Amino acid sequence: MLNSKKIACAAIVMALLASTALNASAQSTVKTTTTTDAAGNTTWTSTEDKYWSTEYPSRPYYSKTVTYKNLEPAYRYGAESSTKYNGRPFEEVEKTLQTEWTNSRGDSTVTWEQARGAVKDSYTRTKEANGKTTETRSNTTTQPDGTVVKGTTTTTTTGGQ
Repeated sequence: MLNSKKIACAAIVMALLASTALNASAQSTVKTTTTTDAAGNTTWTSTEDKYWSTEYPSRPYYSKTVTYKNLEPAYRYGAESSTKYNGRPFEEVEKTLQTEWTNSRGDSTVTWEQARGAVKDSYTRTKEANGKTTETRSNTTTQPDGTVVKGTTTTTTTGGQ
């Protein structure tokens, strides 16, 4: 009878150990998530999320009072905006990004001033990863009377998909 109790206890311990090992294995599995835009371009991945969560404390705009969780929407917004604006220079679209930030930040409470660095970093990283460079040139002339006449605007995008 003593042996059957030992066997039963051993079976329970083995079952608990196996269950613990399965739970640990399931917890260590990394779920990859990807966000794409309407054209099917990848804009945000769990890899980017992990990169920025690790990188954030080393950035010049890091603040102990602003958690990565609260700043994550800014990084996501930068990546999505880089794709949306086809790699145009950040400075060229910054005013628009600032205006749209309030509607794009979700539950984040960070202001544009707090988010700007993260948005710019992510925008630039995505632009470089996509290999897209956009140049806009405007042809304007000034008449002898001082009137400015706008000519054609040419936008050229190179690289990327």
